[in-house]
Amino acid sequence: MGRRFFGQAGTGLLCASDNASVEECAVCFNGSCPEAGKEDMVSRRKIVFGAAALVLVVALFLVKSYANGVAAQNVNDTIARMSKIVDVGYEDVSMNLLNQDVTISNVSIAPKGTSKAIDISRVVVKDFDQRSAIPAFLSMSLEGVRMNPETIGVSQNDLQKFDIKGNVPYDVVVDYRYNVGKKDFQVNELSFDVKEIGKVKLNMHLGSVFLDANNYFEFLARYPNIQMIDAEIAYDDYSLVERIIAAEAKKKNKDPKDFKKEILKDIDQEIKSENDTSMKQNLEAMRDFVDSQKHISIKISPESPVTVQQIMQSNFDIQRIRKLLNLKIKS
Repeated sequence: MGRRFFGQAGTGLLCASDNASVEECAVCFNGSCPEAGKEDMVSRRKIVFGAAALVLVVALFLVKSYANGVAAQNVNDTIARMSKIVDVGYEDVSMNLLNQDVTISNVSIAPKGTSKAIDISRVVVKDFDQRSAIPAFLSMSLEGVRMNPETIGVSQNDLQKFDIKGNVPYDVVVDYRYNVGKKDFQVNELSFDVKEIGKVKLNMHLGSVFLDANNYFEFLARYPNIQMIDAEIAYDDYSLVERIIAAEAKKKNKDPKDFKKEILKDIDQEIKSENDTSMKQNLEAMRDFVDSQKHISIKISPESPVTVQQIMQSNFDIQRIRKLLNLKIKS
Protein backbone atom coordinates (compact mmCIF):
# COMPACT_ATOMS: atom_id res chain seq x y z
CA MET A 1 0.00 0.00 0.00
CA GLY A 2 1.32 3.45 -0.85
CA ARG A 3 1.70 6.40 1.63
CA ARG A 4 -1.75 7.44 2.76
CA PHE A 5 -3.08 11.01 3.09
CA PHE A 6 -5.93 11.87 5.40
CA GLY A 7 -8.02 14.99 5.34
CA GLN A 8 -8.44 17.55 2.62
CA ALA A 9 -6.23 17.38 -0.41
CA GLY A 10 -3.08 19.47 -0.15
CA THR A 11 -3.02 19.65 3.65
CA GLY A 12 0.24 17.73 3.78
CA LEU A 13 -0.85 15.55 6.72
CA LEU A 14 1.20 12.38 6.26
CA CYS A 15 0.74 9.14 8.16
CA ALA A 16 3.63 7.68 10.09
CA SER A 17 3.92 4.65 7.87
CA ASP A 18 3.46 3.77 4.21
CA ASN A 19 1.43 0.74 5.33
CA ALA A 20 -0.78 2.56 7.81
CA SER A 21 -4.49 1.93 7.77
CA VAL A 22 -7.15 4.59 7.42
CA GLU A 23 -7.84 4.29 11.18
CA GLU A 24 -4.16 4.86 11.97
CA CYS A 25 -4.13 7.88 9.70
CA ALA A 26 -7.16 9.24 11.56
CA VAL A 27 -5.30 8.88 14.88
CA CYS A 28 -2.32 10.70 13.36
CA PHE A 29 -4.59 13.52 12.15
CA ASN A 30 -5.90 13.96 15.72
CA GLY A 31 -2.36 14.63 16.94
CA SER A 32 -1.85 11.22 18.54
CA CYS A 33 0.23 9.41 15.97
CA PRO A 34 3.45 7.89 17.24
CA GLU A 35 7.06 8.78 16.45
CA ALA A 36 7.34 10.87 13.25
CA GLY A 37 3.72 12.06 13.49
CA LYS A 38 4.27 13.44 17.01
CA GLU A 39 7.47 15.19 16.04
CA ASP A 40 5.64 16.82 13.12
CA MET A 41 2.86 18.12 15.39
CA VAL A 42 5.35 19.48 18.00
CA SER A 43 7.20 21.33 15.24
CA ARG A 44 3.94 22.82 14.01
CA ARG A 45 3.00 23.94 17.52
CA LYS A 46 6.39 25.61 17.96
CA ILE A 47 5.86 27.50 14.74
CA VAL A 48 2.37 28.58 15.85
CA PHE A 49 3.57 29.74 19.29
CA GLY A 50 6.59 31.45 17.76
CA ALA A 51 4.40 33.30 15.29
CA ALA A 52 1.99 34.31 18.09
CA ALA A 53 4.87 35.62 20.21
CA LEU A 54 6.20 37.60 17.26
CA VAL A 55 2.76 39.12 16.66
CA LEU A 56 2.52 40.01 20.36
CA VAL A 57 5.95 41.71 20.34
CA VAL A 58 5.04 43.68 17.22
CA ALA A 59 1.67 44.65 18.73
CA LEU A 60 3.33 45.85 21.96
CA PHE A 61 5.85 47.84 19.94
CA LEU A 62 3.06 49.50 17.97
CA VAL A 63 1.04 50.23 21.14
CA LYS A 64 4.12 51.64 22.88
CA SER A 65 4.95 53.75 19.83
CA TYR A 66 1.38 55.05 19.78
CA ALA A 67 1.45 55.67 23.54
CA ASN A 68 4.74 57.52 23.26
CA GLY A 69 3.31 59.55 20.40
CA VAL A 70 0.24 60.46 22.45
CA ALA A 71 2.46 61.31 25.45
CA ALA A 72 4.67 63.50 23.28
CA GLN A 73 1.61 65.28 21.87
CA ASN A 74 0.28 65.93 25.40
CA VAL A 75 3.67 67.31 26.44
CA ASN A 76 3.80 69.53 23.35
CA ASP A 77 0.27 70.80 24.04
CA THR A 78 1.24 71.66 27.62
CA ILE A 79 4.40 73.44 26.46
CA ALA A 80 2.35 75.43 23.96
CA ARG A 81 0.08 76.65 26.76
CA MET A 82 3.15 77.76 28.75
CA SER A 83 4.92 79.41 25.80
CA LYS A 84 3.96 82.96 26.84
CA ILE A 85 5.70 82.52 30.19
CA VAL A 86 8.65 80.18 29.59
CA ASP A 87 10.64 78.52 26.82
CA VAL A 88 10.72 74.74 27.23
CA GLY A 89 12.76 72.15 25.35
CA TYR A 90 13.25 68.41 25.82
CA GLU A 91 15.04 65.49 24.19
CA ASP A 92 12.66 62.54 24.46
CA VAL A 93 9.27 61.43 25.81
CA SER A 94 8.31 57.85 26.69
CA MET A 95 5.45 56.11 28.45
CA ASN A 96 5.54 53.06 30.72
CA LEU A 97 2.70 50.81 29.54
CA LEU A 98 2.34 49.11 32.93
CA ASN A 99 1.82 52.15 35.17
CA GLN A 100 1.35 54.79 32.42
CA ASP A 101 4.07 57.04 33.89
CA VAL A 102 5.35 59.55 31.34
CA THR A 103 9.10 60.25 31.40
CA ILE A 104 10.52 63.39 29.76
CA SER A 105 14.30 63.38 29.36
CA ASN A 106 16.79 66.25 29.37
CA VAL A 107 14.39 69.13 29.91
CA SER A 108 15.43 72.78 29.67
CA ILE A 109 13.23 75.59 31.05
CA ALA A 110 14.04 79.28 30.64
CA PRO A 111 11.72 82.09 31.81
CA LYS A 112 10.85 84.56 29.07
CA GLY A 113 13.34 87.40 28.79
CA THR A 114 16.26 85.51 30.35
CA SER A 115 18.90 83.10 29.13
CA LYS A 116 19.32 81.47 32.55
CA ALA A 117 17.85 78.03 32.00
CA ILE A 118 16.89 75.35 34.49
CA ASP A 119 18.11 71.93 33.34
CA ILE A 120 16.38 68.74 34.49
CA SER A 121 17.73 65.25 33.77
CA ARG A 122 14.33 63.53 34.05
CA VAL A 123 10.74 64.55 34.66
CA VAL A 124 8.46 61.65 35.62
CA VAL A 125 4.74 62.45 35.50
CA LYS A 126 2.67 59.84 37.36
CA ASP A 127 -0.69 61.59 37.37
CA PHE A 128 -1.83 64.87 35.83
CA ASP A 129 -5.14 66.62 35.30
CA GLN A 130 -5.10 67.68 31.64
CA ARG A 131 -8.65 68.99 31.55
CA SER A 132 -8.41 71.90 33.95
CA ALA A 133 -6.54 75.17 33.41
CA ILE A 134 -5.29 74.78 36.98
CA PRO A 135 -4.65 71.01 37.37
CA ALA A 136 -6.89 69.58 40.07
CA PHE A 137 -4.33 66.84 40.72
CA LEU A 138 -0.67 66.34 39.96
CA SER A 139 1.93 63.76 40.91
CA MET A 140 5.40 64.18 39.43
CA SER A 141 9.10 64.13 40.23
CA LEU A 142 11.98 66.16 38.84
CA GLU A 143 15.34 64.42 39.01
CA GLY A 144 18.75 66.03 38.66
CA VAL A 145 17.60 69.66 38.62
CA ARG A 146 20.37 72.18 38.00
CA MET A 147 19.92 75.94 37.92
CA ASN A 148 21.97 79.09 38.16
CA PRO A 149 21.51 80.34 41.77
CA GLU A 150 21.24 83.88 40.47
CA THR A 151 17.89 82.89 38.94
CA ILE A 152 16.43 83.07 42.45
CA GLY A 153 18.62 85.96 43.59
CA VAL A 154 21.41 83.94 45.24
CA SER A 155 24.97 84.76 44.20
CA GLN A 156 27.91 82.38 44.04
CA ASN A 157 29.54 84.44 46.82
CA ASP A 158 26.55 83.71 49.07
CA LEU A 159 27.00 79.99 48.49
CA GLN A 160 30.76 80.08 48.97
CA LYS A 161 30.22 81.41 52.49
CA PHE A 162 28.77 78.00 53.29
CA ASP A 163 31.42 76.16 51.25
CA ILE A 164 28.90 75.28 48.52
CA LYS A 165 30.46 75.31 45.08
CA GLY A 166 28.82 75.20 41.66
CA ASN A 167 25.24 74.30 40.80
CA VAL A 168 24.37 71.56 43.27
CA PRO A 169 21.80 69.15 41.73
CA TYR A 170 18.57 68.47 43.56
CA ASP A 171 15.40 66.42 43.19
CA VAL A 172 11.84 67.69 43.56
CA VAL A 173 8.61 65.78 44.26
CA VAL A 174 5.18 67.40 43.81
CA ASP A 175 2.06 65.45 44.73
CA TYR A 176 -1.25 67.20 45.43
CA ARG A 177 -4.98 66.79 44.89
CA TYR A 178 -7.73 69.41 44.87
CA ASN A 179 -11.37 68.52 45.46
CA VAL A 180 -13.31 71.10 43.45
CA GLY A 181 -16.64 70.36 45.12
CA LYS A 182 -15.38 70.42 48.72
CA LYS A 183 -12.79 73.16 48.04
CA ASP A 184 -10.33 70.87 49.79
CA PHE A 185 -6.60 71.03 48.95
CA GLN A 186 -4.34 68.17 50.01
CA VAL A 187 -0.57 68.39 49.50
CA ASN A 188 0.66 64.83 49.95
CA GLU A 189 4.26 65.81 49.31
CA LEU A 190 6.26 68.82 48.25
CA SER A 191 9.94 68.06 48.76
CA PHE A 192 13.36 69.34 47.78
CA ASP A 193 16.26 66.95 48.16
CA VAL A 194 19.55 68.83 47.64
CA LYS A 195 22.49 66.49 47.20
CA GLU A 196 24.95 66.54 50.12
CA ILE A 197 23.07 69.48 51.73
CA GLY A 198 19.68 68.38 53.06
CA LYS A 199 16.09 67.48 52.31
CA VAL A 200 12.95 69.41 53.22
CA LYS A 201 9.52 67.81 52.88
CA LEU A 202 6.09 69.38 53.34
CA ASN A 203 2.63 67.87 53.57
CA MET A 204 -0.40 70.04 54.19
CA HIS A 205 -4.19 69.93 54.30
CA LEU A 206 -6.13 73.13 53.56
CA GLY A 207 -9.85 73.81 53.46
CA SER A 208 -12.03 76.47 51.81
CA VAL A 209 -9.59 76.91 48.92
CA PHE A 210 -11.19 78.55 45.89
CA LEU A 211 -9.28 77.87 42.65
CA ASP A 212 -10.62 79.12 39.36
CA ALA A 213 -8.31 80.08 36.49
CA ASN A 214 -11.00 82.41 35.15
CA ASN A 215 -11.59 84.21 38.42
CA TYR A 216 -8.42 85.20 40.25
CA PHE A 217 -10.20 88.06 42.01
CA GLU A 218 -12.51 85.57 43.71
CA PHE A 219 -9.45 83.71 45.02
CA LEU A 220 -7.98 86.93 46.43
CA ALA A 221 -11.31 87.85 48.01
CA ARG A 222 -11.62 84.45 49.68
CA TYR A 223 -7.93 84.10 50.59
CA PRO A 224 -8.41 85.17 54.25
CA ASN A 225 -10.96 82.36 54.68
CA ILE A 226 -8.55 79.55 53.69
CA GLN A 227 -8.38 77.08 56.57
CA MET A 228 -5.28 75.39 57.93
CA ILE A 229 -6.43 71.90 58.93
CA ASP A 230 -3.03 70.30 59.54
CA ALA A 231 0.51 70.39 58.19
CA GLU A 232 3.99 69.07 58.78
CA ILE A 233 7.36 70.20 57.51
CA ALA A 234 10.31 67.88 58.04
CA TYR A 235 13.99 68.43 57.44
CA ASP A 236 16.75 65.82 57.13
CA ASP A 237 20.18 67.36 57.38
CA TYR A 238 23.14 66.10 55.34
CA SER A 239 25.59 68.93 56.04
CA LEU A 240 23.78 72.31 56.05
CA VAL A 241 23.76 72.85 59.84
CA GLU A 242 27.46 72.10 60.04
CA ARG A 243 28.12 74.54 57.19
CA ILE A 244 26.05 77.29 58.87
CA ILE A 245 27.84 76.82 62.21
CA ALA A 246 31.22 76.91 60.47
CA ALA A 247 30.29 80.10 58.56
CA GLU A 248 29.03 81.90 61.68
CA ALA A 249 32.06 80.76 63.71
CA LYS A 250 34.35 82.15 61.03
CA LYS A 251 32.66 85.57 61.33
CA LYS A 252 33.39 85.59 65.07
CA ASN A 253 36.89 84.12 64.68
CA LYS A 254 35.95 81.08 66.73
CA ASP A 255 36.43 77.37 66.38
CA PRO A 256 33.24 75.72 64.99
CA LYS A 257 33.16 73.13 67.79
CA ASP A 258 33.43 75.80 70.48
CA PHE A 259 30.81 77.94 68.75
CA LYS A 260 28.42 74.95 68.63
CA LYS A 261 28.89 74.44 72.39
CA GLU A 262 27.95 78.09 72.94
CA ILE A 263 24.75 77.64 70.91
CA LEU A 264 23.80 74.55 72.92
CA LYS A 265 24.53 76.38 76.16
CA ASP A 266 22.26 79.27 75.13
CA ILE A 267 19.44 76.83 74.29
CA ASP A 268 19.92 75.11 77.67
CA GLN A 269 19.45 78.47 79.40
CA GLU A 270 16.24 79.04 77.45
CA ILE A 271 14.97 75.61 78.47
CA LYS A 272 15.64 76.27 82.16
CA SER A 273 13.90 79.64 82.12
CA GLU A 274 10.86 78.43 80.14
CA ASN A 275 7.75 77.69 82.22
CA ASP A 276 5.45 76.53 79.43
CA THR A 277 5.73 72.74 79.13
CA SER A 278 4.95 72.65 75.40
CA MET A 279 7.48 75.38 74.61
CA LYS A 280 10.08 73.64 76.76
CA GLN A 281 9.60 70.45 74.74
CA ASN A 282 10.01 72.39 71.50
CA LEU A 283 13.28 73.92 72.74
CA GLU A 284 14.54 70.49 73.77
CA ALA A 285 13.79 69.16 70.29
CA MET A 286 15.68 72.07 68.73
CA ARG A 287 18.65 71.40 71.01
CA ASP A 288 18.68 67.73 70.04
CA PHE A 289 18.67 68.66 66.37
CA VAL A 290 21.54 71.14 66.66
CA ASP A 291 23.50 68.56 68.63
CA SER A 292 22.78 65.52 66.40
CA GLN A 293 22.26 67.36 63.07
CA LYS A 294 19.97 64.65 61.72
CA HIS A 295 16.20 65.22 61.63
CA ILE A 296 13.67 67.78 62.81
CA SER A 297 9.98 68.30 62.07
CA ILE A 298 7.42 70.99 62.81
CA LYS A 299 3.86 69.72 63.07
CA ILE A 300 0.72 71.85 63.01
CA SER A 301 -2.48 70.26 64.28
CA PRO A 302 -5.00 72.81 65.59
CA GLU A 303 -8.01 71.56 67.54
CA SER A 304 -10.21 73.11 64.85
CA PRO A 305 -9.31 74.60 61.44
CA VAL A 306 -7.59 77.99 61.67
CA THR A 307 -8.14 80.59 58.96
CA VAL A 308 -5.50 82.81 57.37
CA GLN A 309 -7.35 85.79 58.81
CA GLN A 310 -6.96 84.43 62.36
CA ILE A 311 -3.22 84.03 61.81
CA MET A 312 -2.93 87.59 60.50
CA GLN A 313 -4.89 88.92 63.48
CA SER A 314 -2.31 87.39 65.80
CA ASN A 315 0.15 90.05 64.55
CA PHE A 316 2.49 87.13 63.91
CA ASP A 317 3.32 86.85 67.59
CA ILE A 318 5.21 83.56 67.90
CA GLN A 319 3.63 82.49 71.18
CA ARG A 320 0.10 83.25 69.98
CA ILE A 321 0.63 81.46 66.67
CA ARG A 322 2.15 78.45 68.44
CA LYS A 323 -0.91 78.06 70.64
CA LEU A 324 -3.35 78.85 67.82
CA LEU A 325 -1.89 76.19 65.51
CA ASN A 326 -0.89 73.76 68.26
CA LEU A 327 2.63 73.84 66.84
CA LYS A 328 5.02 71.14 68.02
CA ILE A 329 8.67 70.52 67.17
CA LYS A 330 10.15 67.02 67.18
CA SER A 331 13.60 65.68 66.46
